[in-house]
Amino acid sequence: MNDTQTSPPGHATAPTTGTVARGRLEAIDMARFLAIIGMVASHVALIPIPGLSLGIDGPPAALFAILGGASAVLATRGRVARHGRWGAAGSLWARGAVLIAVGVLLEVVPAPVTIVLVPFGVTLLLLPAFLQMRSKHLLVAIGVLALAGPLANHAVRDALSLDTLGELSFVSPAAFLHSVLFTGTYPVVTWLTYALIGVVTIRALLRAQERGTMRALGRRLLWWGFAAAALAGAISLVQVQLSLVPRLEGEGFSPLTTHLFAMMPSFGGPLGGPLGGGLDALLIASPHSGSTGDIVRTTGLALALVGFLVARGAVKGASTSLLVRSVRAAGAAPLTLYVLHVLVLGLLWWAAPAPGGEAGSAWWLTGPGAYALQLLMVIAVGWALARTGRRGPLETGMSTLATAGAAAVGGRGRRE
Repeated sequence: MNDTQTSPPGHATAPTTGTVARGRLEAIDMARFLAIIGMVASHVALIPIPGLSLGIDGPPAALFAILGGASAVLATRGRVARHGRWGAAGSLWARGAVLIAVGVLLEVVPAPVTIVLVPFGVTLLLLPAFLQMRSKHLLVAIGVLALAGPLANHAVRDALSLDTLGELSFVSPAAFLHSVLFTGTYPVVTWLTYALIGVVTIRALLRAQERGTMRALGRRLLWWGFAAAALAGAISLVQVQLSLVPRLEGEGFSPLTTHLFAMMPSFGGPLGGPLGGGLDALLIASPHSGSTGDIVRTTGLALALVGFLVARGAVKGASTSLLVRSVRAAGAAPLTLYVLHVLVLGLLWWAAPAPGGEAGSAWWLTGPGAYALQLLMVIAVGWALARTGRRGPLETGMSTLATAGAAAVGGRGRRE
């Protein structure tokens, strides 16, 4: 079967059985919901436990990016038939441009959040070039990016001698470009890897849907994902012990301190400078480092979660519970909820200073109380969307602009 973008568009909506289709779609929406609330957890510093960042810093963002690649396939398959390949590309370019614009605007919000939308938008601009490739060729591209990307990331950071925490730079076009592609917390060189993994994954799910093997594929994703994550974590521990511990002992760091240091977020780049590069940039799976180990670990966790949801959804089918429908509706509105979360969090940080003037110490800004507040907001929006049967407002607007982009670019491509 041809598994490029030119596959028949009906595969996304014409399954062999209704139960399997509902299971698959529920799984994707539920996974998006979990990605959203996971990212929210990382933004409000849920619990200050050493090593917790391995769970909430990195995996939710990776899941978000992987699902973004999967969504790009689902969003363009029908457009290939209506507007041709150029039209499908035009729809993704329109989506990417909107995400970049919204992301730049959100950069001014006074919230302790590193905005993901600009690099994600740039990823969508690049993605059409890869959607024409077969999955086996995409796997090669993923392997190259996962191995060469961290080394290039480290090399760029080292050459520029940057002293940043992964923020985007608006000093010049060149600075903006390298901060988006390499030196940001969510560099495109890493996010494109995740998006392509999402493309391959959703193609496999669609094929399994046709064959009635969704449950079996879900189980394989679950166990393969956990195995990959465990292997990457184990290799990372060994590399830290063999590489970082000896070098930092001379600086007065104990082995335990060094291992805890390797568990801290790395703001988009592998361990660099005198502490990294080479095998460290490949094997040490620090959160948000973009190292090969980090990519394998977070991808494994993401695919294990998707596999679990697919297996359960393929068996259980659609639930009529209002809570479950609210969660699915929230998962189908990731852009609306992400923007709302950033705006609300920014408003709280701006308008509700903490008692005693200590920024971030109030319960509504950080900690379990803040997380519960944000989670309640997410579910409330999902409830409203489920009750009204509407899509998220930003998703509706995005779809309209994507349709316009597909028609404009598709018509021009066919004339040429």
